[in-house]
Amino acid sequence: MLKACAVVVAVAAAGVMASPAAADGPLTLTYRATMLGLPLASAAAEVAPAGGSYHLVGEIETRGIVGLFSRWHHRAVSVGRLDADGREIATVRHRGDGVRNGKIRFVQILFGADGAQIEAAQPDPDDRSERRRVPPEMKLGTLDPLSAFYALALKLEAEQGCDGTLRIFDGRHRYDLDLFSASDSLTCGFGYRPLAGFKRLNEPVVDARSASPGTIRYVRLAEGFPPVPQRLDVSSRWGTVTVMLEEWRLPGQLAAQAPPAQP
Repeated sequence: MLKACAVVVAVAAAGVMASPAAADGPLTLTYRATMLGLPLASAAAEVAPAGGSYHLVGEIETRGIVGLFSRWHHRAVSVGRLDADGREIATVRHRGDGVRNGKIRFVQILFGADGAQIEAAQPDPDDRSERRRVPPEMKLGTLDPLSAFYALALKLEAEQGCDGTLRIFDGRHRYDLDLFSASDSLTCGFGYRPLAGFKRLNEPVVDARSASPGTIRYVRLAEGFPPVPQRLDVSSRWGTVTVMLEEWRLPGQLAAQAPPAQP
């Protein structure tokens, strides 16, 4: 349940970013994740405009049911470059730091033309069994979770639609998110496919074309910023996980409640 919740909240929080023409200062968002109305996790994201580059920060902490069984706090930072028109990205470095059940965990990844390389990690992913290691060829063409959803939001901003696959490597796990257009231009359906690094790969996954795929709805909040995730829903074996945008803030402004999202 913890990994599924983490992926879901990362999808929401990671979508927050600024375009080169954004206002001076970061856009800050807060999210909450629930399952069957019960709290699972809280998340926050902050992005500062940086000209031809981007800087993304996401933070998540388990709450409620999940927190009772697995206490986890995680903070992630991603940096990368934007092309001249601000529509394509090249991720450079990602770092995730956290504490899970009292144990410190971190991973730092350098992304380049030869794929993703682990610069530092605790525990070391390569200390796992051969079956659980992510082979080098599977790291080619990947993005970290934050940068991947930055790329998706830029596609929506450019009215290019959702269709495509996000190839994601977080330092320990390799998975794909298959996306397709849904009810409107700011809503995407998605499927989640774990590929490597997981204890079990034979568990049911979210099928992008099934009767109940995951859905993520974006909303436009502020001038100079691409749309940001407003609501995400995905079915799990324990029930439907829902992530909702609760509040957003720009520098010098009071916090604003998120616009209502339709179920």
